[in-house]
Amino acid sequence: MGQLNIASNLTLNWTPDPACTWGNIAIKIFYKGVESRFLSDSTLSSYDTTLSYIVPDNGSYTISSTDLQKLKRNSLVTLTIGRGSQIQAVLPVSLKRVFYYATSAVSTYTLTLKCTANWQNTGLTQCQVNGSGFNTGYQLVQQKDVSPCSPTYNLLQWVTGSYNVSACPLPVSLQGYDSKTINYKVAFTNTSTNTVYNFVLNANTNTYYGVGQIPNGNYNVAFSALGQPTSSTFYANGYTQYGLSASFTNIPFTATSDIYVK
Repeated sequence: MGQLNIASNLTLNWTPDPACTWGNIAIKIFYKGVESRFLSDSTLSSYDTTLSYIVPDNGSYTISSTDLQKLKRNSLVTLTIGRGSQIQAVLPVSLKRVFYYATSAVSTYTLTLKCTANWQNTGLTQCQVNGSGFNTGYQLVQQKDVSPCSPTYNLLQWVTGSYNVSACPLPVSLQGYDSKTINYKVAFTNTSTNTVYNFVLNANTNTYYGVGQIPNGNYNVAFSALGQPTSSTFYANGYTQYGLSASFTNIPFTATSDIYVK
């Protein structure tokens, strides 16, 4: 069984017949009420319905999605297109106008009407983060389903957009060491979010090792001893202080950076 997406316009194409004296084409979409209700969706109407069009025999006609959505999602239909020289008549009792395809007609197999979502960007973006809360470099783009017949109509979703480290800068890797005999705690306070990231520099490490990561940004950095301190040199990404502890203000961290105590 085929499908027809009613969220989009339907364009029909055929070969025109110059010998068609009537000069028109009859198009009919027939909704099978009973079959639709019992074989597809029990909420659908059991009454048959027909969408009919009389159009010039010029080889093409487009049925709008607005018209198609007069029929419900999950409906079972057949589509017939035909031409003839004498295809209109009025029934004598009901006065209904009917069409007879005197020359030729072709019909589809039964089709199931479906309605796909139409996700459109809302203009909002945000940065994608990993499980640690750090930017991956990719932007997320918010989208909204604007297809009225879709089951997800008006819902929002976020999809992965472009890789943009200018808008979503990657986290900064910290490397450091502590040549003293006690550990030192190093607290990074982000000056924009006030989020604090705490690390420990391990004592008796005289070469750089990976300490951790922080989001790209400006930080207040505080060194404090986890034991009895002695006068030391404290270093944070190009800035130096000397004493028993250290406190640096508004230091930018935008790339791999060094911290140490010695």
